[in-house]
Amino acid sequence: VTSTSDPLQRSEATTVSDDGSTIWGTSTISSGFETRVVRWNVGTLQAELISPIPDTEFVFVFDCSADGKYAVGNNRTTRGARPLYVTPSGPTLLPRLSGGGDALASGITPDGKTVVGYQAQESGVTPTIWRSGVGTEALPGLNARSIEGRPLQIAQNGTIA
Repeated sequence: VTSTSDPLQRSEATTVSDDGSTIWGTSTISSGFETRVVRWNVGTLQAELISPIPDTEFVFVFDCSADGKYAVGNNRTTRGARPLYVTPSGPTLLPRLSGGGDALASGITPDGKTVVGYQAQESGVTPTIWRSGVGTEALPGLNARSIEGRPLQIAQNGTIA
């Protein structure tokens, strides 16, 4: 799998679909050192740079759905870090909890409909879940004061690691 024609571009693969057909990651464009989400199609060996969200300074992809259609990560803009959700129609920022600060999305269910991550709050870090059709919620019962309490992955049955 190749990058683009820019020899000064640096790309990094970070997650792969269950069948190995789609790879997600980031690519730093040499002109202006802009970081973008990139999706590679392994069958065609083509790289697709995803249009950035305005004011993006840095982006990182952590996980993708089983079929590789959806990806999640972190999108830092001039207004702080937000959880990133990329669909076939493009990237979007997931909403934060009320009163929250920087946040990121770290895991996605195989079907791409539920996302987990965490968000900075005045009281510490709050484990967070985003559900399609439900919205953003704090995850009860997890102690996120250390990295061990921060959700990183979610299975289709809802098991969180």
